Amino acid sequence: MLVNPEMPSLEYQQVTMEDVARACGVTKKTVSRVFAGSPLVKASTREKILEAAKRLNYEFNTLAQNFNAKRSRFIGVATSFVQLLGSSYFGELFKGFAKELNDSQWDFALFDTDTESFNNGEKLAKLYRQRRVDGLLVVAPHTYDRFLETLEQRHVPMIVVGVRPTGQGICSVSCDDARGITLLCEHLYSLGHRRIGFVSGPQYVTTSELRTQAFLEFCRAKKLKCPPEYIQPGFYAIRTGKEAAAKILNTNPRPTAVIAANDLMAFGVIECAHELGLRVPEDLSVAGFDDLPTGAERSPTLTTIHQPVNEMGQKSASLLLDSIQNQHLPSGGNVMDVVLQVRESTARVSRSQP
Repeated sequence: MLVNPEMPSLEYQQVTMEDVARACGVTKKTVSRVFAGSPLVKASTREKILEAAKRLNYEFNTLAQNFNAKRSRFIGVATSFVQLLGSSYFGELFKGFAKELNDSQWDFALFDTDTESFNNGEKLAKLYRQRRVDGLLVVAPHTYDRFLETLEQRHVPMIVVGVRPTGQGICSVSCDDARGITLLCEHLYSLGHRRIGFVSGPQYVTTSELRTQAFLEFCRAKKLKCPPEYIQPGFYAIRTGKEAAAKILNTNPRPTAVIAANDLMAFGVIECAHELGLRVPEDLSVAGFDDLPTGAERSPTLTTIHQPVNEMGQKSASLLLDSIQNQHLPSGGNVMDVVLQVRESTARVSRSQP
């Protein structure tokens, strides 16, 4: 339950907006528009909804709509600008957010989680208390971030997007990172690869840790030799993938395949391989994670993991709006499945490989 000293008690709320929508055979968004005074709803539909609301004794929600006037009508999108803003991943997420919110009469406000406002608990509390936003979509927080605890303690409606916070009862929408890496490992293993290198992401990013752990667990389960040189850190960029690959591919014996924790680093691995005179996939199989559009346009096309980023954005925004409109805190960990995309950059181990 959302606890806020500015709000009237919710204890006597019986009928929800969803009940009214169901009674009228319309969507909850349509009901919301009617009580927001939107001119976008047909007169006949408006009358049907108002009649149903009266019949169902939808008194509190009508009062709650008056409370909406105190709302900012802004949804905050909080992320590390250095890490994600401008990336294709964030772009797809934002398209998903926008697709869900465009019809809801809410707008966006961007917040950089690397600023002092998010590092300072008192300043962060003011973000919500001063009604600058009605809720937050927090994208891919770092493992060391503590602002989630502050927001949770303040009962701020929020959804963590892209990762599932460990040990916390915070609502999240994420993809199955561990399963994605396992699918890549199984694919390469089925092609005969037994020496597999791995380019990880930044250690402080939760998704990076999940992907690295999944790789290590697969190697242990299959009893694959994995010397320390086979695993090198990257920073989700082409350059860092190339630098990591230079260390991995100069190891003796050299891996016959390399998995990168994202597509950009996989592109760097391929560049490095070419500079070393290695052919992909004849001499080295390479796989990534993210399914960037450019991965299907390069030569060779990139084997990767598709994660439904756009759909993840839509679902996150939908859950947050529902919690705000129906006066409750969102809850639950929502994990979306991933899909292996096999392309030209991976192949069966050839007899000529050492």
